[in-house]
Amino acid sequence: MEQEAAEDYAHHGLYHACIGEVIHKRYHVIRKVGWGNFSTVWLTWDSRRKRFAALKIAKSQKDYTQTALDEAKMLKLIAKRAAEFEKDPPTNWDVFLGKNHVVKYFDNFRIKGAPDPTTGKRLVHYCIVTEILGESMLTLLHHTKYRGLHGDVLYRFCKESLRGLAFLHHIGVIHTDIKPENILVVKDDKEICDDALDILDMIKHGELLPAEAICSVGIPDNVQAWHKTRSYGKRQNYDLTVFQGTVSPTIDVDKLEIAITTYRDSIGELENGPEYKIADLGNACYNWQHFTENIQTLQYQSPETLFGSGYDSTADIFSLGCTIYELAVGEFLFEPRHCEDDRLTKEQSHLLLMQEVLGPIPFHVFAHGSLFKKTLEDGNLLGAIISRPSNSLELQEILHSQYLWDIRSAFKLTAFLLPMLRWIAKTARRRSNAYATNGCVAKETRSGRPLYRPSVIMYCLTYYALCLFGNKSELRETLRCLFPFKLLE
Repeated sequence: MEQEAAEDYAHHGLYHACIGEVIHKRYHVIRKVGWGNFSTVWLTWDSRRKRFAALKIAKSQKDYTQTALDEAKMLKLIAKRAAEFEKDPPTNWDVFLGKNHVVKYFDNFRIKGAPDPTTGKRLVHYCIVTEILGESMLTLLHHTKYRGLHGDVLYRFCKESLRGLAFLHHIGVIHTDIKPENILVVKDDKEICDDALDILDMIKHGELLPAEAICSVGIPDNVQAWHKTRSYGKRQNYDLTVFQGTVSPTIDVDKLEIAITTYRDSIGELENGPEYKIADLGNACYNWQHFTENIQTLQYQSPETLFGSGYDSTADIFSLGCTIYELAVGEFLFEPRHCEDDRLTKEQSHLLLMQEVLGPIPFHVFAHGSLFKKTLEDGNLLGAIISRPSNSLELQEILHSQYLWDIRSAFKLTAFLLPMLRWIAKTARRRSNAYATNGCVAKETRSGRPLYRPSVIMYCLTYYALCLFGNKSELRETLRCLFPFKLLE
C-alpha cells in the first residue's frame, strides 16, 4: 500500500502522531487509516464517549488550516440540519433517510505539534473528528479487479448515494467532488474492534506494526514492515526501539484492551443499516455561495464546469452518473486524453467524448461561460466536432457488446444514467427562454423541448427502482409520465 512521504512530516508538514498517544485528553490513537495531500486520518478510541472515531489532523500551514476550518464549518452545518430533521422530519422520506448516508461529524479542535525551527514556537494543527468508515468505493472496485459491481450491490449504492445527495441538496449544500474515492463503505463496529485489538496485541508482544498503520517517518528504509494476519503461523518478536517514536511510551495497552473489549461485547448483531456514505466535504459549497468555479475531478466534470458557465447542485448528479457507470463496468465513462491532434486540449477531448455518448453539444447554452471562448477557439475543436458523429456510441450497446451485459440490464442502467448526464443543468433554463426552442438543442421530447438534468434527484431514484423491478410497459409509462413534465417544471 502506498504511504505518505516521510518528508511530508518536515517543516510545516504533517503531525507526527504516535500509537497510544492521547489527543485532546480523550482520543487515544490506535492506528493510521488514511492520508491525503493535507492531512492524515487516524482510528482513535474516544474515552469520554466510549466509541471509535476518525481523527483527521491537518498540516500546520495556513492554507491547509483554512481548508480544514471550512470543512469543519460545513460538517457542523450538516450535523445541525440532521439534528433538526430528527425533531421535524421533512415531507420527503428519502431526504430524511439521506442524513444517514453522509458522514457524521463529532468534534473539532487544535493541537500543538513540533516546534517551528525558525521561531521556536510549536506549530498548530487543526483537527476534525468524525465517525469511522471503511474502504472507498474505488478500493471496493479494485477488489473486483475492475470487473465492476452488479445486482443488489450496485442498486443499493445508487439508492443510498442518491439519498445522501438528496439530503445535502435539500439543505443547500453542493458536494462538488463526487467520485468513487469520496463515497465510503460503512464498516462493522465489531470489525473495527478486532482491528484495534489486533494492533494493541501486537504492541503488547513487541511485534512489528503494519507500515500502513503508523507514520511513514517512523519506518526505517532497511526494515520490511510486517503486515498483520493471524494465518502467517508463528509470531516473531521485534524490538520496538526499531520504530522509535512510533508507539507512545505512555500507552496503557491493558486499559485500552479492557475498554474496547467491553464495548465489543455490548454490540448487538449487525443491523441492516446504511452501507454507503458520502464523505470528504472539504470542497463542498453552498447553493448561494460558490467558493470557486473550478470544481470536480477531471473524469467526473460536468459540461458547465468545462465551459465555466456556472453550476448548481445538478453538477453532483452528473458526477454521480459518471461514478455509477465506472462502478458498473470498472472503467471511466469519460477519460479525456490529449488527442492525436496535439492542438486539442484535455478539456476539448473531454467534450468530444461527451458528444459521442450524449449527442450534439448545445453551444448556445454555454456561450456566456468564462471559459467558453478559450475552450472553443484553442486548437481546432469545431473541426474535430464536425468530423466526429454525435451519438455514435450508444451506452446500451456498449454495455451489451463490450461488457457482455444482458439486454434488459443494459437497458435499465442506460435509462437510469442518461437523464443524469444531460447537457443542460437546471439553472441554464433560467438564463434564457430561448433554450427551450433553439434548434441546436437535441430534441428529446415530441414537442421539441429539451430535457434538463434533473434537479430533484429522487425522481432518478424512483425511476431506477422501477427500472430494476418493473416490466417494459412500466418503464415506458415512467419515461413518458415522470420525466417530460416533472423535470421541466
